[in-house]
Amino acid sequence: MNRKSFISLIKSLALWAVLTMAPGCHPYLGYEDSHYDLSIPQPIHVFVGNPSAGVDVRSGMGTVDRLAQLEEKSVRVFAMNTREGVRYDREGGTANAPDFLLNGAQGTLSGSQVNWESSSQYYYPNNENYFHTYDFTACFLDDLAPLSTQRTANEIRYELRIDGWQDLMTSRAQAPEGYSFSYLAARTDVNPIFKMQHQMVKLRFQLKPGITSGVTKTLKVSEFDLEASNRGYLTVASRGGELTADFSSVPLPLPLIIGKNDGRYEYFVEQFMETVPDENQMTPDKTVKLGGENAYLLVPPAQSYDCKFYVNDLSTSLEATDKVKSHLAFSTGEPFKAGNAYVITFQLFGRSQVSVFVEKEDWDKYTGQSLEFDNDW
Repeated sequence: MNRKSFISLIKSLALWAVLTMAPGCHPYLGYEDSHYDLSIPQPIHVFVGNPSAGVDVRSGMGTVDRLAQLEEKSVRVFAMNTREGVRYDREGGTANAPDFLLNGAQGTLSGSQVNWESSSQYYYPNNENYFHTYDFTACFLDDLAPLSTQRTANEIRYELRIDGWQDLMTSRAQAPEGYSFSYLAARTDVNPIFKMQHQMVKLRFQLKPGITSGVTKTLKVSEFDLEASNRGYLTVASRGGELTADFSSVPLPLPLIIGKNDGRYEYFVEQFMETVPDENQMTPDKTVKLGGENAYLLVPPAQSYDCKFYVNDLSTSLEATDKVKSHLAFSTGEPFKAGNAYVITFQLFGRSQVSVFVEKEDWDKYTGQSLEFDNDW
């Protein structure tokens, strides 16, 4: 063995010894010529989306469809030590290697990087604790503040109350193969990237005219609302588990939101449509969006929903108005799933004659945005 190969071997064995003596999963495999000055502080940098691709990633204003809608909006980040025995309901570890590296730290998104709102920067443990690795999770609460924080040994949940237009999202950062998030990984520019997942269901509604043989009826639809749970919990950190929404409170009526003006919601009031006298007049443009282009609701996942609205037949001399109650469900028993969008079509034949159809659709179909992600973006 020549002298150069011998020195290279010694370097490789030395680095291997350092990494394998450290407890837990080593964060970085290293190269034979790698060397680290462990006294250099390493700031914690986290991103949303894919910074290398310049991906774009709206608040209290409906669905989030691109990163750019979160510009200057707040996200909350947790980083939990992965060592055995860490509890999510109590502080632990040491000053140089805490169990909570980030404990719901808030940051604002600029481009794709999260800039911490704290006056001081957060740092990975270095020196003798450089080998500690961390599990990073993040959440976007839209314009909500948690009502309370519930902690157990294995998870952290926020109690929230929604109003029908909050796009709650969560994410767990996935490290590249062979890495874990730590001081050494960050030194080699391996940083947490959060690909956010929608935790709400998006529901849009539309009206389709019924075929009323030989006559045309002018119908007025008013006072629409949907019954859904508005209070529950969002899991924002967990020991290897899923980050999901659990809204199990008694369903309450949520009025259909059609937009926001000067910071205040605008709600659906009424809409008119005409039935068609024969099938030949049933053209696609006859189907109209209930409440207009920007009307929809963001609600927790559920097996089914109930809604009600009123229908008045203006083509008669009677002033009668019927209350219509509809049960929204798939005939297959499939639930309404987080991150999915659905369009509910009401075909109206008269005051009390209504057929209901439920279909899946693209999340951003009527938001005027082009998605660069599905439920996992």
